[in-house]
Amino acid sequence: GGQWQLSLQLLREMALNKINASTTACNACISSCEKCGQWQAALVLLAVMATTLVRTDTITYNACISSCEKNRQWQLALVLLARMSSEQVVKDGITCNACISACEKSGEWLVALSLIEGMAASQIERD
Repeated sequence: GGQWQLSLQLLREMALNKINASTTACNACISSCEKCGQWQAALVLLAVMATTLVRTDTITYNACISSCEKNRQWQLALVLLARMSSEQVVKDGITCNACISACEKSGEWLVALSLIEGMAASQIERD
């Protein structure tokens, strides 16, 4: 359960030693937070990536959105989905499925249906 804390500590150590964190290192840390239910920590790390100019990618957002989905934060998941568009980050089936699932878990069926229609229009394949 403490893997997310270890991964955050590793990123802190990298910063203290003036080692630039990579997208891959940050993604691994966000994924660790997601798997342990630490959605707030995942979102803080996403914000840190933006302020330190570490590039975000589809994997970054998928892990953050999945973290929101697992913790019934459907509105945050949709905010992240919108940010992907504004930052021109490619969405995939995982992205959309996690957003749809977040809406479903919160009883937001109309929003989920709208996302499914949007996927069809964008030709994003569902898993």
